[in-house]
Amino acid sequence: MRYTDAVEKVTRDAVVIVSKRGEAFRVDYQDSDGKYTGIAFLQGNVLGVAYADESKPSLYLLEPDGTGWKGRYIDSGETFLSKEEWKRR
Repeated sequence: MRYTDAVEKVTRDAVVIVSKRGEAFRVDYQDSDGKYTGIAFLQGNVLGVAYADESKPSLYLLEPDGTGWKGRYIDSGETFLSKEEWKRR
């Protein structure tokens, strides 16, 4: 997957694995900054994802775009949204 960090103004690649867990999902995410595990659920066609590490929680809202998922996210302490795209491999 690819995302654009609004703070650093760079686009990065990462790996995301989404696993169904009852009505919810487990989301394992790894990029150059580390590994994270999050939780998610679908509301209509919007996937809400939350991650947290010791210093900052993050919230993602993603919608299907035909080849994966696309949306925005925000990290704790930020005042603006960054872009996120998940493409199937």
